[in-house]
Amino acid sequence: MKSGWDDLDAGASGDVPWELFHESSKTTRCHGLARGGATPSAGAGDPLSFDLCPRVALPEPSDLPISRLLQRRAAPAEVARPRLCREDLSTLLSCAHRLFAGGAAPEAPRAVETFLHARAVEGLRGGLYHYGAARHELRTLCEGDQSAGVLAALSPHGNAAGGPRAPEAPLSLFVVALLERAVAGAGDRGYRAALIEAGRLAQSVHLAAGALGVGCADVGGYIDDEIDALLGLDGLSQSTIWVAAVGGARDRSARPDGSPPP
Repeated sequence: MKSGWDDLDAGASGDVPWELFHESSKTTRCHGLARGGATPSAGAGDPLSFDLCPRVALPEPSDLPISRLLQRRAAPAEVARPRLCREDLSTLLSCAHRLFAGGAAPEAPRAVETFLHARAVEGLRGGLYHYGAARHELRTLCEGDQSAGVLAALSPHGNAAGGPRAPEAPLSLFVVALLERAVAGAGDRGYRAALIEAGRLAQSVHLAAGALGVGCADVGGYIDDEIDALLGLDGLSQSTIWVAAVGGARDRSARPDGSPPP
């Protein structure tokens, strides 16, 4: 396996990395799902382990039925809750992951994992955490406000118009794809499966945040390698593919498209 993106020589063939990944993940009648796949080594795709990290128990989450989620989902100009508490975080994570899992057991192997940066969550120390859905608990990766590191990793493109900015939001979420785990069972096609899972989880987070009345904005502009380094990921077999800022207040007088009033 390549050690990083810098090892991909795009100049020799004229191809660029996304084209190589896209073409390699296509299913064909000749090659099926095994196209370009290699037999994974022992232990390939093993889940990330945070058993040695300090455990942080979460409160019992509130019940948010799917009908309530859809009815209460807030539009950008309607979100007005600037703060998050520990109970909000517990409900947001639990509800989003239950929606994401559907009828599957929480401990079922997934190609994505959830990390978070708590900047201003009442009742929770600031720092970087991993969320374990099976036990509904956090594991502390790094204590202390890491907003400076998050800010440094953001590109000038920023986030979705009108949404809270990641360094200023009470909570930043990071969905990480475990690509080696994804391709171990499905070949290169597993790369696409990981992207689909990330999209489903992102949508579930948006639904849960809307039901709670908090802002949730996609953050597309970030430096991948720097965010991965912040989370302690290798950047290739484990890599961040979705970032969101959660909990920032929005101006009710803003236009529907999120732009400020005249």
